Amino acid sequence: MNYGNTESFRYDIWAFPNAVTNLRQPERKWGGNPFDLARTIRHGIAPANMPAVMLGETDIDHLVQFLQVLPYPAQLPPDVRAGVEGSR
Repeated sequence: MNYGNTESFRYDIWAFPNAVTNLRQPERKWGGNPFDLARTIRHGIAPANMPAVMLGETDIDHLVQFLQVLPYPAQLPPDVRAGVEGSR
């Protein structure tokens, strides 16, 4: 199972290959600042077939924080780091 640690391909609405982002890399195709990440989670990316996620603001904030730290596993709490590293 891919837990965001490898790139794979899906197709956008125009049938072009669309690489699924490796979440362990610090670069984000649609913006990596907290505002851009939260907007992408809330609204999705329709042309890339990424649906919006229906979460409360606190959950979105936590998810944004996790996505920002994910490329730097040493900053994750030990139990979370073990789970992320175990998914490789």
